[in-house]
Amino acid sequence: MKNLKRRLKEIRGNWADELPFVLWSDRTTPKVATDQTPFRLVYGAEAVIPSEVQVPTHLYANATEERNRVGMASSLDTIDEPMISVQIRMAAYKQTAPRSYNKNVRLRTLQVGDLELRKVFPNTKNQSAG
Repeated sequence: MKNLKRRLKEIRGNWADELPFVLWSDRTTPKVATDQTPFRLVYGAEAVIPSEVQVPTHLYANATEERNRVGMASSLDTIDEPMISVQIRMAAYKQTAPRSYNKNVRLRTLQVGDLELRKVFPNTKNQSAG
């Protein structure tokens, strides 16, 4: 979302032209929790980015329909392996995320008579209070 906002803020009026490229880059960027791209998790294959079509890389230049068919058929045998590794990685990430978030939290117990700061919102503010 941060990349989307930053990119669309730079473009201003032409955001509709830029939106597909921003969404494509988000779908083809590996996420921290899974270490996989959302595209790969959904479709089971790596996405070919538009720049590889225009300026072919070695992998794209040597691809043929027959090689693609053989590769996809062999990946059907191992289709569960990436999902299992993603589940393991997500479980580990869910354990480390709270730990890293809570490392800066300082536990403090309040005693009777301690002063505390309370945030007053405009809709709950009592106009007659001092």
